Amino acid sequence: MKQRMVFAGISLSFALLTACAGSSKSEIETVTLEELAKNKRQAIEEIRKLDYDNLHIVRDFDFEVPTEIGKYRVICKDPFQDKWDTLAAEYIPEDIYDESKVVIDKNYEPYGPTFRDEESGRYLFTAGNGTFVYESKRSGLVNSVISGSDNDGEEKYYYLNGAYDNDIYTLNGEEVSIAEAVKTAEKFVDRFIQVSDFPQDFVPVVAVAKQDENKNAAIKVEFGNVYKGLPLCIVQSCLGDLSFELLGAPAGITGADEKDSIGFFAEQYAFEDYETLETYTSIVTPKRAVETLQASLAERTEYDVIGMELIYCPVKCHDIKAEQLDTEEAEELTIGWVSEKDILELTPYWAIYIDMTWAREIYGLVNCVTGELEFVNNQR
Repeated sequence: MKQRMVFAGISLSFALLTACAGSSKSEIETVTLEELAKNKRQAIEEIRKLDYDNLHIVRDFDFEVPTEIGKYRVICKDPFQDKWDTLAAEYIPEDIYDESKVVIDKNYEPYGPTFRDEESGRYLFTAGNGTFVYESKRSGLVNSVISGSDNDGEEKYYYLNGAYDNDIYTLNGEEVSIAEAVKTAEKFVDRFIQVSDFPQDFVPVVAVAKQDENKNAAIKVEFGNVYKGLPLCIVQSCLGDLSFELLGAPAGITGADEKDSIGFFAEQYAFEDYETLETYTSIVTPKRAVETLQASLAERTEYDVIGMELIYCPVKCHDIKAEQLDTEEAEELTIGWVSEKDILELTPYWAIYIDMTWAREIYGLVNCVTGELEFVNNQR
């Protein structure tokens, strides 16, 4: 059986769960995309004025309003191993590159050209379905923040689509703010998109800073794929709280322990249009989405909302690898991996975030068309 390569910090969690309480069609309040775009700031201010015993809107936030929205299918295909020469020329210095150090191990899934230089720590990997991993040097602190290990330093999470604390950390002796770290990460990712001709844009969603006992820090930035103007969901469901198998994980991750530099970058899948299932002219209002979440919460609970946005939730609806294997091996590959030619179904939701800490996420999802609610609490 093939081994499945797992990149630190990029874990995809799937779960089947029972649906939470939803809204009937008669209760749904809708708005056209044109009206929402025109009055977005007013809509946000109305939400910020909402305050309940069990739900509080504690920060300013923002969200994108696309020009079109619907339910779509996309197919994962981008043979990155064919782009090895271009990517190797960009990310491996000439004085380090050695053709004899390029190997392809087909015992791993996905497989493709891999380069590692032990002396410098430089590492590069490309594979089918758009997988790419870059490491400029070995760094224990970067590895720690990428992997999400919680036993070797102090971590703080920052949801980036709105107001956040622009804290300052020391990276290799130099002060770097969260905003500066995000800007450096975006610059690196933008260059990657340009060089690789990557089919999607990326948007930064979460930053994570980790400090060791000497206050040395590394900062991770998690990115989501963008499709038709909206990000794909990057948060997971660990405990079976959803009625569908959410492919919730960052599409890309950067890690840095030096100012103006990226020590690690990985992204895991690319896709292109496959099929349009439905398109919508109107969606549930953001205020009604918040009201739906609030009404479902028990009176004894109390949560703070740090932001909300329109997203697409991806679900695998065709797994090419699983079809080719026996049941046990198919299940292993299906959980946590996207293969070339897999088909994903994208459904639009309002995502309302309460906690974005990895493996401790709390958030609500309100279907933009039906108004039905899903609630995930990875802390229970």
